[in-house]
Formats: sequence, structure tokens, C-alpha cells
Amino acid sequence: MGRSRPGGKARRATLIACLLVVVCVGVLHIGRTEFQRQPLVIQKVARLDKDALAFFVTYALPLVASGSGSMVSLLGLLAFVVLVGIILVQLQILHVNPLLGMLGFHFYEVERAHGDTALVISRSREAPKGTIEAHRLAPTLWLVAREAK
Repeated sequence: MGRSRPGGKARRATLIACLLVVVCVGVLHIGRTEFQRQPLVIQKVARLDKDALAFFVTYALPLVASGSGSMVSLLGLLAFVVLVGIILVQLQILHVNPLLGMLGFHFYEVERAHGDTALVISRSREAPKGTIEAHRLAPTLWLVAREAK
């Protein structure tokens, strides 16, 4: 009586994934339309696209491996996800994620004029150089502005 329908979990997971993509696109749209363009002076740049794959494996592997469905297994998985989430937020590396990568974005760690680093998200495969126009989404997170058509 309390059994779920076959494929119900897969449908929910697919729905959640689709909603996350919509949220991701919405956040980027708001960033582009609501945040003012600012110049960003770049001294050095390093590509971080590989970090999106590492992020995906970190989350996908435990989810796939937790097939038993026992309460202990689910509690362990929940504790793992919470700990990883806390670490990602504390280290401010939450922005490099596979959803943005699937949407065609690339990630670059840049050293700014004052020597501090920031994360730049761009659709361009070419690393940003010199002074660029970008939207500042957070103190260390920048979204490259689209070129005017």
C-alpha cells in the first residue's frame, strides 16, 4: 500500500534536475540584466573547467553507490551531502558546477590587479585577458558581459 510506483524516483529526479537548470538559467539572466557592467582588470588566468567534472563526480558517485535504500545508508548519504555542501559554501567554490558546464559556460580563475583572485564565468572558450566588462555577482564571482550585437 505504501509502495511507490516503478520509475517514480527517476521521474522526480528528472524533474528536480530540469528545475535546477531553469533556476540556473534564471540566476544568470538576472545577473546579466540587473547587475551593472564593471571593468575587471586581469593579470593572470587559469582555466577551471576540469573542476566541474570533479564536482559532478563528488555528487554523482555517492548517489549512485547508495542503492541499498536502508535508513542507515540514507542517513549516511544525507550527512555526506550536508558536509560537502558546507565545505563548498565555506570555500566559495560552489559556482563551478556541471549545470553551467552543460549550458556552455567555462570557468576561469583570474588574478586581479591587487593580487587577489576571482572566479570568472564566460561562454567564451578563450580565456579573458586584460580589462574586460563583467557583471559582479559576488565579491569573488564575475559573469562576463555579452557583447552588444
